[in-house]
Amino acid sequence: MDGVLVDSEPAMARSAVEGMAEYGITALPEDFTPYLGTDEKTYFGCVAELHGGTYSDALGRRIYDIYCETAPSRVVPFAGAAEAVIRIHKMGYRTAIASSATKRKLEVNITASRIPREALGCIVSGSDVVKRKPDPEIFLTAAARLGLSPEACIVAEDALSGVKAAKAAGMICFGITTTFSAETLLEAGADCTAAGVAALIPYLEAQKNGG
Repeated sequence: MDGVLVDSEPAMARSAVEGMAEYGITALPEDFTPYLGTDEKTYFGCVAELHGGTYSDALGRRIYDIYCETAPSRVVPFAGAAEAVIRIHKMGYRTAIASSATKRKLEVNITASRIPREALGCIVSGSDVVKRKPDPEIFLTAAARLGLSPEACIVAEDALSGVKAAKAAGMICFGITTTFSAETLLEAGADCTAAGVAALIPYLEAQKNGG
């Protein structure tokens, strides 16, 4: 979701910087890049420790409060992403969002994405699984809810941990180059790379036509 359908990662990093500042931790937005796609305790906690601080549930809640309050002005959908998901849904494919984000953050992001709920077969958040990316549990859970085998699924991912999770699940992975370079995504295991999810449409059309 983050970095694939909505440009939320700068907003999340900015909210984390602001929230940590209230707890006496001086962080920079770029400190969070290595932890993209991980759970909140890793994402916030590793950066807090880097600057001599400690992650707490209270800190996490404060960061999410800032994020949710400011999301309407900071989180924007990637151009063409919602239209691509709607078209894929209308082509007869089952679609899902599987994000490491908490349910609270995910709901905010789905609203920002402008994707209608009827175009989504299921939604799986980090709150729904025990193990987080790069473990494949979240993608396997989404596949099961859609009634599909892992081998029949295609994942669009911008985060390295997400690419690794998709491949560990036995799924095809399109690396989306909004966060990392094509070379870096391919090194992580992506089968191919693209600038956005709209690139899946020609591939899916070819599959429907026996290509």
